[in-house]
Amino acid sequence: MPKKHLFHFSVGNSTSGPIGMCCSISAATREAALNRLKRLMPGECEVSLTRIDCGRDAEEPGEYVRVYFNTRNIYTRDIDEIT
Repeated sequence: MPKKHLFHFSVGNSTSGPIGMCCSISAATREAALNRLKRLMPGECEVSLTRIDCGRDAEEPGEYVRVYFNTRNIYTRDIDEIT
């Protein structure tokens, strides 16, 4: 069985744009990691504004945040680290 690595994807850029995302996928190759990410990633998800996973409570919670993903625009070149 081939050795698996942890592939870190960095997609978007919250420094120069409105949103960024990163995730780690365990796989044997870059291509396998990309295929697994595309298979597992939902088309969209909702983020709670009452308690975002950053260790603090929102003072004035909003209604909702919905994040949409287009996995057709995620590539192996988005892998920025392999461990």
